[in-house]
Amino acid sequence: SGFLGLGGDYDYMGGSDLSWGGFFRYYSTSASVAGQSLKNSMLTLGPDFKGYFSTENWGCYFGSGLGLMMPNYSDNAGSVTINNGIGVRMVLGFLHKFSDKMSVGFESLRMMGLSGPIYGTPIEDYMAKIRIQM
Repeated sequence: SGFLGLGGDYDYMGGSDLSWGGFFRYYSTSASVAGQSLKNSMLTLGPDFKGYFSTENWGCYFGSGLGLMMPNYSDNAGSVTINNGIGVRMVLGFLHKFSDKMSVGFESLRMMGLSGPIYGTPIEDYMAKIRIQM
């Protein structure tokens, strides 16, 4: 089946054009090959910061941060937890403002592994985004 990603961000605004906070993402995919059931998953979380460019109805943001990456692999024989690693997170997104408290948009995220067994780009995704300000 396809790749499923769930997550959330917390942003503390330090003015109208800068925020810092944290992120959490969980990804999972599964397949069946020749009677063998396979499942891969990845949990990542960590601190980040974002910069914003805004007009009256549209906003663009970019960000970066560090994340702890925790992969897991399982098949019919059992589950294996691969050593954790550290990665750099880069994000670019666009939001359309519906009200002062709610925006809807699109985000592109790339996570690159820097340590442990995780090198390269194990996470590259595109997701719909809903932003609710309190």
